[in-house]
Amino acid sequence: MAIQATVSFENAVPSTRPDYDLNVITALVKAAAYYINSFVQGTGSIDLLIRFDDAILTANGGSLTLARVGTLNGKTLYAQGAEAEWRGGGDQNGTTADGRITIGGAAAANYFFFDTILATANDIAAGKRDFFSSMVHEILHVIGFNGPGDDGAYYTTYSAYLSGSGAATFFTGVNAVTAFGGPVPADPENNHAHLGGSPPTSNPAPLVGGFIDTLTAAGARDHFTATELGVLADLGYTVTGTQNRITGTTGIDVVAAGGPAANYLVEHTLDLTWLMDRTGVSYAKQVDASVEWLQFTDRMKPGTATLTVLNAAFAQMLRIDPTSTAATQATIALADGTSVANPVRAQALSLASLAAQVDSGQMTLAGALAQVAH
Repeated sequence: MAIQATVSFENAVPSTRPDYDLNVITALVKAAAYYINSFVQGTGSIDLLIRFDDAILTANGGSLTLARVGTLNGKTLYAQGAEAEWRGGGDQNGTTADGRITIGGAAAANYFFFDTILATANDIAAGKRDFFSSMVHEILHVIGFNGPGDDGAYYTTYSAYLSGSGAATFFTGVNAVTAFGGPVPADPENNHAHLGGSPPTSNPAPLVGGFIDTLTAAGARDHFTATELGVLADLGYTVTGTQNRITGTTGIDVVAAGGPAANYLVEHTLDLTWLMDRTGVSYAKQVDASVEWLQFTDRMKPGTATLTVLNAAFAQMLRIDPTSTAATQATIALADGTSVANPVRAQALSLASLAAQVDSGQMTLAGALAQVAH
């Protein structure tokens, strides 16, 4: 069961952050939503509104509506509006955005790393926070990890499982407790909407890693923990311990980027050049050592030219624009005054022919991309 994720912007990028690329931010937010959906079944269109605010150090997120689902201990019980829609309860607010994510301004340049190749995580700059992981974190707040706090006049599906107060607050849903091995420490700040923190020493050690933990280290990509998936199950979601995979689907070209084809079911690793040209909503993962793969269906947006896709793949792999003089010139001048044949020229000039073969049905897009990769 797949969601659709849409992204819009509430305001312009602050003048303090001219380096913010809206295309990259859009793609990373979508990728984060689809990544969650690969573990957490859902339906509907989850519409996310992005806001920039220099007063925010990093980022925050939440649902823009609540959906009444019942009563508990004499108080009204709500689900986050985006949570209700994700779980199949219908759109709570029509064309209005379902959730807002606010991204910090001036300080964030020294905090976020905008990774445009999500297939590997060993390129995240030391000391910086992976923006993709941050967006997964904020979307988790949008779809359920949220509540009114200790003295709230109502419950949410999340706060209904909180027990205790202050630094001794725990999430007590049965699935999360089973996964964690006991009540899960909930950080006393931010309405206990984060796991981990500094629980009493008599309780299990705080979580390290995971998207919603308070102690995740910089310079690395987060991954779901069984405890986080347990919380989502307690909220009423249908979750899987491993990512959903597509097998035997007709019409999907299978490409193994970066590994032997026999070992993978992936169609494309999740690179943003590819994602920004498509509207995929199905996904899969295989894990080989520390490499994580995420698959999207090979469904192009109407009007997207095959040549554009091949050009983007060429630029992504070789770090050079195939239409540039540097790629198409016959020779390359050396410092000693001699010249050598341009090693990428023939491949750059072949892209138009490959695109024509794909468009005429003589070759699959996967086959053409495989040739670009070689």
